[in-house]
Amino acid sequence: MSMIVKMPRRTWSVLAAVLVAGSVLLAGAPAEAQFGNASQVEFSAQVLPATDKLPVRLAITVDIEEGWHIYSITQAKGGPRPTQLLPAASDDYTLAGEFTPSVAPVIHVYEDIWPDLNVEEHTGTVTWTVPLKLADGVDAASLLIEGTVRGQVCNEEQCNNFAKEFEAELE
Repeated sequence: MSMIVKMPRRTWSVLAAVLVAGSVLLAGAPAEAQFGNASQVEFSAQVLPATDKLPVRLAITVDIEEGWHIYSITQAKGGPRPTQLLPAASDDYTLAGEFTPSVAPVIHVYEDIWPDLNVEEHTGTVTWTVPLKLADGVDAASLLIEGTVRGQVCNEEQCNNFAKEFEAELE
């Protein structure tokens, strides 16, 4: 048995206006507002200078609040959302390799949620670095790299998606 509720036309108009206004406000909100503020993670990025043995590198660091974790950039499909490191395309540089973490992720298996899947988690602080190939005539001192870090930060009770922009320069 269905129930039909009759409301005055004015009530429907007000309700529709509120829903439209809320949708417009949410669509214009920054990504972190749409995905939760994810205050459990903080980000920094910098360009590292070349050394005798290493080229110029991009380093992206994530500090994760105690009791929380993020997932690795190599997390296999079919499980939690992997962290994505997304430097913007540029004529000034190209990535000359793969991002590597300062600390290997800890492997967990959650048979009740993702049977037979290794879940790769980072806690504390992790820094990913990637070598860069600079375009001819580009000096590392003037390089500015922009990008986004996306992912999911979780504890035992909840997960928050995040999308945070970064800028990296030579320190």
